[in-house]
Amino acid sequence: MVHQVENKKLLIAADCTGHGVPGALMSMMCMALINEIVNVGKIYKPNEILNKLRSIIIHTFNRDGDNDISDGLDASIVLIDPDTNLMEYAGANSPIYIIRDGELIDFKGDRMPVGIYPSQTPFSNHKINLKDGDSLYMFSDGYADQFGGEAKRKMMLRHFKKLLVSNNHLIMSEQKEKLSNYFTDWMGHNEQVDDVLVLGYRFNPNDTLELRHEN
Repeated sequence: MVHQVENKKLLIAADCTGHGVPGALMSMMCMALINEIVNVGKIYKPNEILNKLRSIIIHTFNRDGDNDISDGLDASIVLIDPDTNLMEYAGANSPIYIIRDGELIDFKGDRMPVGIYPSQTPFSNHKINLKDGDSLYMFSDGYADQFGGEAKRKMMLRHFKKLLVSNNHLIMSEQKEKLSNYFTDWMGHNEQVDDVLVLGYRFNPNDTLELRHEN
């Protein structure tokens, strides 16, 4: 999900923690709520979006005081200001990666989902200085959790990170093709275990948004 907020860019990658029909309904509701929070509520700071979304979800599904609703949302949100080269980031069980000069930097969000959870402290907001040419990656866990390969095991994040670094010199459209082909080859005859989302953005303060995603 991408929003243009004045001169800033708001990028959101989210993955419902549920499956099947309940998970699909939760995903649709959260997409609508995020659009309302941003476009109607004019809330743009990443952690404030997550805090507001969690408050609405809990109020909607917990009106009778029942805490049995376990579905929620894992999400990462960034707000990029090209005038200051500053990015704000908040994550709910969802990290982001920045590749700079061939090195991958791992930024971790809060270890809690957007939803009912034993620990419901406010989400943290991180400020990150960007450099021209930095590549940002936001993603769900579906890519790295896929079973496959010769040993028919999970790919794991370590392998996923190496794949991103090795293809980082390519333009985003070519990276998308590489990631898609590798995933298909890795999966082989195994079933796909989860939805897959990988969102990539190359920072250039003088250019328009360059964005590709694999879903």
